[in-house]
Amino acid sequence: MNYLEKRLLFKFSQEMPGARVLGFFVVGSHLFNLNGKNSDKDYLGVYMPSKAQLDADEKFNKNKEPSKRQDMWPKQLNFGTNQTNQKNNKNDVDCKFFSLDEYLRLLADSDFNMLEMLYAPKDKVLVSSLEYEELVLRREMFTPFDLSSFVGFVKGEARLHLVDKSSYEKYAKFVDFLKTLPP
Repeated sequence: MNYLEKRLLFKFSQEMPGARVLGFFVVGSHLFNLNGKNSDKDYLGVYMPSKAQLDADEKFNKNKEPSKRQDMWPKQLNFGTNQTNQKNNKNDVDCKFFSLDEYLRLLADSDFNMLEMLYAPKDKVLVSSLEYEELVLRREMFTPFDLSSFVGFVKGEARLHLVDKSSYEKYAKFVDFLKTLPP
């Protein structure tokens, strides 16, 4: 683990004292070894709230109707360096931590960014707990039977990276081909 990654974990521990990191991963272009000289760095993490946060949550929500309950911890924490609407550059870092309940909800929705953590190569896994290893062992139950979430991800990435019309049509044909494949 390099200095930047240790610093991100330290920042998380300061922001969420007592919370436990269950998994921490290199993602984005670096996950797929598609990074270039101008690629930014992207990290995702999953955490378990602290016992104190869980106890406070239980006390706070004890007499509330289920529809009025709320968690006493953030579903997502962002530690990004780029606070503008401009595209990231090679010096930018995106780092997000998701609470375990939010991570599982996103997995159930077949969120591609959450799924990729379950299939990350060992060299891209910076922290892995026994709890996270259990999820990896059961990753097939989260893998979608259709490719619609992947197709949506591909389309979103194409728009994000301003793929020109002629290239987009080629990608659209490829996506259509993917839709014909069996699960």
